[in-house]
Amino acid sequence: YTPFINKQIIEQDIKSIKQKLDDELLKSFQSILKQIPKTGQLKIAFEVGKVYIMRIINLDLKEIKAGNTLIINALEMPFLNDIKLKHGSIKLKGIIDRIDTINNETRLIDYKTGSTELNELTIKKAENVIEGKMPKALQLMCYKIAVHEKYPNAIVGIISLKSNYCEFLPLNSSNSDFNKTESYENYLALLNDIIHKITHDTIEFSHNSKSQY
Repeated sequence: YTPFINKQIIEQDIKSIKQKLDDELLKSFQSILKQIPKTGQLKIAFEVGKVYIMRIINLDLKEIKAGNTLIINALEMPFLNDIKLKHGSIKLKGIIDRIDTINNETRLIDYKTGSTELNELTIKKAENVIEGKMPKALQLMCYKIAVHEKYPNAIVGIISLKSNYCEFLPLNSSNSDFNKTESYENYLALLNDIIHKITHDTIEFSHNSKSQY
């Protein structure tokens, strides 16, 4: 996708991407693993990788065929930003897999090779995030906060590559007890509560008895 950054993607571009898929994936295997995936686990990983990437490509093709305008703004975009909170400031650091725009709506996308359900991204109560019960929602919330200055109106979500019917699942906090109107300010306030709980010297940590670690 790199050659198509900041340009509208059309069906012909998708065809070109599909034709180059095997070669580009092979280059990645050789560059990162220093091996050619001919047999065994490497071959299986290579074929699974192809399936996952094809799901992304076909999802984009579906948007284009529906008449939507698709522009990819960035791929694997790193960020490191100072975020001011009530009790000081923190640094948020990470990498956003993809930023694109569909019909003038910007999306911050995180790809997951595991399964993700919509209820994992629907914040009904702030306590669920504060108590660590919604790690994927917290991750997306941090993405939105970190790049708010550059992409103030972006929606943020996950595409699960494990699903045969992969689709964009957005972070959602509207129509809930947590927040009636989704906004940057409310996510920032929630992050402040989480950091305060972590750093406050009178709040004790307790081990989750159900944890495997």
